[in-house]
Amino acid sequence: MLDGVRVRMCTCYGNMVRPGEARSVVGRLAGLLPNAAVEAYHGLVYLDVAARPATITLGDRLAWDPLSGPYQIGPPGPWERVNP
Repeated sequence: MLDGVRVRMCTCYGNMVRPGEARSVVGRLAGLLPNAAVEAYHGLVYLDVAARPATITLGDRLAWDPLSGPYQIGPPGPWERVNP
């Protein structure tokens, strides 16, 4: 049903694997939709919902530290393919 559909996820820590987790939230979704092209961005995003259509601007990339949590690692990067 969703074969070939492109799904992009902008969620808080959605593509980060935190302590105690085997897969990220987006990784689990990709496992449920193995024939969809699932992409994620683990960083800050800026949404302009007043624009028509709404726009998403990618911000600084984030990483996860098991002791202190998320931290910025650099300028905006690309969308990343998430394999099931």
